[in-house]
Amino acid sequence: MIPALVAEGVEWVLIDNIHIERAAENAPTGIQSGIKRPNRADVRHPDPGDWVQLNGLWAPTPISARWAHQPRFVKYTDPTTGTTHRIIGVPASRYIGNENGRGGFGALNYELVLSQLEPFNTDPNRPILIVMHHDGDNHGGGSESFYNSNFANMIQWLQANSHRFQVTTIQDYLERYPPPIDDAIHVQDGSWVGADAGDPQFLKWNGTPGMYQQTPNYSPDRNSWGILTAAQNFVETAYNISPNDSRTQQSWRYYMVGQTSCYWYWDGTEIWDSNPVRGANLAMNQAAPVVAGGVDRVAPSIFLPQRLPYNPGEVEWEGRAPAPSDFSVWTYAFDVSGLRNVTLKYRISESNRVVPANMVYATGAGVGPWKSIAMVGRDIPSITNPLPLHKAQEFTAMVNGYTNVLIDYYVESTDVHGNVSRTPILHVWVGSATAQAPGGNVVTWSPEVPIQNQAITIRASGLNNQSRLHWGIEQAGQRWRTPIEAYRPPNTTLHASGAVQTPFQGPDAEGFFHVTIGPFNNPLQVAERINFVIRVSETQWNNNNGNDFHITINNQPSTNPIGANSFVSTPINTPFTFAAGNFPFSGGAQAVFSGINIVTTVASGTLSYNGQAVVAGTVVANVASFVYTPPAGVTGEPLTSFTYRLRDNLGNLSERVYSMGIRVGLPYPTCHNASVSAVATTTLNFRPAFFPFASLVGAQLQSVVIESLPAKGQLLVGEALVQAGAEVNPQNLSYRHVAGEWGMQYAQFVFRVRDSNWQLSQSTSVMTIHILGGFTNGVSWFPANPTIHDVVTVVVHGDNQMSNTSRLHWGVNTWQQPAAGFLPVGSQLFNNTGPAVQSPFVQTGQTFAATIGPFNIPNQTIQSVNFVLF
Repeated sequence: MIPALVAEGVEWVLIDNIHIERAAENAPTGIQSGIKRPNRADVRHPDPGDWVQLNGLWAPTPISARWAHQPRFVKYTDPTTGTTHRIIGVPASRYIGNENGRGGFGALNYELVLSQLEPFNTDPNRPILIVMHHDGDNHGGGSESFYNSNFANMIQWLQANSHRFQVTTIQDYLERYPPPIDDAIHVQDGSWVGADAGDPQFLKWNGTPGMYQQTPNYSPDRNSWGILTAAQNFVETAYNISPNDSRTQQSWRYYMVGQTSCYWYWDGTEIWDSNPVRGANLAMNQAAPVVAGGVDRVAPSIFLPQRLPYNPGEVEWEGRAPAPSDFSVWTYAFDVSGLRNVTLKYRISESNRVVPANMVYATGAGVGPWKSIAMVGRDIPSITNPLPLHKAQEFTAMVNGYTNVLIDYYVESTDVHGNVSRTPILHVWVGSATAQAPGGNVVTWSPEVPIQNQAITIRASGLNNQSRLHWGIEQAGQRWRTPIEAYRPPNTTLHASGAVQTPFQGPDAEGFFHVTIGPFNNPLQVAERINFVIRVSETQWNNNNGNDFHITINNQPSTNPIGANSFVSTPINTPFTFAAGNFPFSGGAQAVFSGINIVTTVASGTLSYNGQAVVAGTVVANVASFVYTPPAGVTGEPLTSFTYRLRDNLGNLSERVYSMGIRVGLPYPTCHNASVSAVATTTLNFRPAFFPFASLVGAQLQSVVIESLPAKGQLLVGEALVQAGAEVNPQNLSYRHVAGEWGMQYAQFVFRVRDSNWQLSQSTSVMTIHILGGFTNGVSWFPANPTIHDVVTVVVHGDNQMSNTSRLHWGVNTWQQPAAGFLPVGSQLFNNTGPAVQSPFVQTGQTFAATIGPFNIPNQTIQSVNFVLF
């Protein structure tokens, strides 16, 4: 769009700034953002080092305080000519704008929230610009107070704080502080927060196929794009033949009206789903006579290519297995005269970053030659009223066999007259997950080669709610031995063949079903391989084309040391001296921690070892002589980081590279938004660990100040009601909900934390209370997508095998042992050795609940929690 906007004289555009942030290294991409992780091909900018977690509003992820609040140029390179077109991109502040949209000043606490950005406003030539959106008269933007009393209060506040904040227009700001022409950034694809959180695949307008009007695997969104792709070619061909013909002009009007965004946004209503067809049919009726009377010189119309999965070979959502490395590209293509071919072109980049050579069709240094795959077309019948006059075929091609590479790709199509069209060049980073695709269905597992202490998650497409994993153990050359009972997940049943069958769970947002088995570390049955097939239905099986599936268990894992990413913290202007305990370490027999090898050094401040500056490749044998010195007067959460490999005393290096983040801050305690949950009819008893607390000076949590009370229910100390402003010992705090009620985000209260030095946190946080009820039979957990600061409640309901001796058998990061601070009361190491732990359930009628977390202790970074029922 950039060339067209520039040609029309548009000088600047607004961009939801989360899509700017996610194009930077180390951007917070937690699942709580509602957006799948960005593909690495879009990560093209260094870490700005100004991430801050906003308090006092809904802001589920940290934001870039300065970098993503400064206008910069965005650019597009014409892939044919190499010409670059630029336009100014003005960041709209996602979470601040969303809160402001609820009603303006008052709905958004301007003082509390905006002051959190002030410490980062350090560039007088490019001050922070906070642009706040609101959704027209939706949300709170339609209220009288938004434009009158609340606006007047904002002006009054600004007048009182004119030395700190200035109200301006975007145009005035850009005239005063024009961005440098050479400061151009990349922006990740995606829309605003109100449309699937701004998904980079625009799924709000490009919905995944599913059940629609009793028809499976149908997407009304994609159906509309197929029809409009055909209409586009009719309209463009008519315009090429006779642009001033009244029928051509009218065809354009109908075609454009047919693209009204609401017809996709509000899909699921038949008349709206059919409106694009009406517009397309009217357009094609007008254009067809013009097309029939002229010569077709217009190349085929091609829908912008889409891919599945979005992050091949990488994790898309936290807590889920990596997607397959093999990926498909699909599109729609149509020509009024007929297509000769549709071809996927792709090439392998020599760099793992997108550079100018990746932007153009021409080949040369830095990129390999283009390879071609013929795309296969299929007709998908429409479920619309009326039916379309014409519809493009859906074309698909698979790209198989690549890992850990950057791939450029586009689609090219030729019509019967030899007219050729090409789409823009797209870029994708392909990770290292392995996929097999017998019968067109994808089957993956993670980890690819598990060790005996790791659980295995198997994912598959093309399944249903009746699908089962049919599996057995291979031991001493004997295949399909029955797994011992300790290895069988809940609801696993014996099969007449001796194998067992375990139900799949799902589907997830991408249509995949999953099941988790293992770990296979019981000495009563040593598993050399897991053999499995998939019982898709009572009559259909996926047996890998007769070869079965096999997962080899590594019962003699590498003796190289294993660590984890971690953080350290230091007060402002204070050097930090490392210790061995700052570097998580586990190794083989006789192995002990013996230092680190630096891979990359810090971008801010300095690292020194024995008084000498540290560079990449430095061997740090004695970490007690290893010091980080922050720059004077600078803070950051985190400020910077470095990467390293672990060393042991046997001379082994870790196979993985780990990251050490460094936080630098003020000597006040900090807290974060958090959540807790309790089963309905019970009293929620708080513990100090439920209140996220951190201190850069080693202080301890002393008390909690209750800034505001829940809107319903009772917050109590003992039997006494807590008053707003009270300071309480969290050990004595409890909450009772209204009898007969339950719900997620049932109630909230605002709090601060005080430390043992009597310092109070400078910002407030919100505690959300979930009251759980109305369970369906089976296993569930709440919240479904927890942050590190959420308490997680695992619920088993209506299971007759549960008793007062049942335990939650669990571990972290693929069955590693959790740190002691994560263990709830009554937990014990399994068999007194671990690494798994077992925690008790609390029974309420037919419901058994176990509470674990929060997982925010800095000495162990948690990516996942694995559990079975014992």
